[in-house]
Amino acid sequence: MANFGQKVLILRRNQVWDMQRYLFIIMVLAVFVGANAFLYVQTLPLFQQPRLGAWLRGLFVLLALSFVVAMRYGGAISNALGSVLAAVGTFWLAVMLYLTLFFVVLLLLRLFNRWLVFSEWLDFAQHPDNHRIAVIVVYALTFVVLLAGHINAMMPRLVHLRLEVAKPMATPLRAVMLSDIHMGHIIGNRQLARMVHKINDLSPDVVLLAGDTFDQQLEPVQRRNMGVHFEHIVAKHGVVAVTGNHDYFGQHDAKIAYLQLHGVKVLCDSVISIDDCYIVGRNDLQSQHVLQHRRRPLSDMLQDLPNIDSMAVVVLDHQPFHLEEAQQAGADVQLSGHTHHGQLWPLNYLTQSIYELSHGYLRKGTTHYYVSSGYGTWGPRVRLGSRPEIVLLEIIPAQLHD
Repeated sequence: MANFGQKVLILRRNQVWDMQRYLFIIMVLAVFVGANAFLYVQTLPLFQQPRLGAWLRGLFVLLALSFVVAMRYGGAISNALGSVLAAVGTFWLAVMLYLTLFFVVLLLLRLFNRWLVFSEWLDFAQHPDNHRIAVIVVYALTFVVLLAGHINAMMPRLVHLRLEVAKPMATPLRAVMLSDIHMGHIIGNRQLARMVHKINDLSPDVVLLAGDTFDQQLEPVQRRNMGVHFEHIVAKHGVVAVTGNHDYFGQHDAKIAYLQLHGVKVLCDSVISIDDCYIVGRNDLQSQHVLQHRRRPLSDMLQDLPNIDSMAVVVLDHQPFHLEEAQQAGADVQLSGHTHHGQLWPLNYLTQSIYELSHGYLRKGTTHYYVSSGYGTWGPRVRLGSRPEIVLLEIIPAQLHD
């Protein structure tokens, strides 16, 4: 009877999750279609040109459709074509965002036209050529902004944190932490090689990957043999990873096996010891929908660990929800990612409203928290309002000072 009740509970939970997922997909498609329709209407002055207009209209439609095609068929397309399609399709998302923002500003300027010194210039009814010029200026500004964001996304910074923990550690830990690599069509071998070079320059004891190592599909990662880069990382205790929500977007078991094949220790609600530290790896919250059971409570994972009073406890948890749980369980450090700190301004204001800590350092009691903005990007290789980063952590006992 108990098993029957549990099966009914799982079924209901899955039905709720399926409904939420479908509603989310419908909402995303509605926003996508609505935004592109808005941009199409705003670009009509260019589309109505006698010779060039038809070509521009066709290009606009192709770019708008490229994202949908990339998301639906990107994993099955050959390396070169798949990478180009993914780059173009995802980049269009950033184009949509900033074109929309600039066109909204233009509409507001026209709304208050009578009180502006540019009133004649903004009278498009009387000066249709000015309307075409304004549209060209909006597209040019968007190009400049996205170019700057693309350059910024390729220049990761180094964050150096020295965290003192109230444990009598005999051996301090030097760790490099990264999150949200998102390797796939956009983040490929060139970016991974640079990442490994930067990691090795820091001479870490261990490398910690805090989730979303994969972007979405496993196929492009396998075809391009990206996993071999993890074998080139030089660290005494190797590479330790946890899952992120993107790692559960299909073939999660195969993704975990792929990392393990290349020497990465993947912790799924499990613990390992490294010198005088415990590394606690939590399954991502997304796993609860895929695996159909709740992830293991952090307090249960820590309660039976031997010598816990003398060893630092470092928790890897991809999504920085419910930060108080680590503090209540007695963890010394929690490392997370997931937020990208919005990645594209002004989305950082959205992540700040959702998460207690969208990016950076926080201390609650004796527990240190750090949420990384991530190394890679989801979608377009563009960052505005945040920078990619590699985090160097030195975890030392509080009584140890220079």
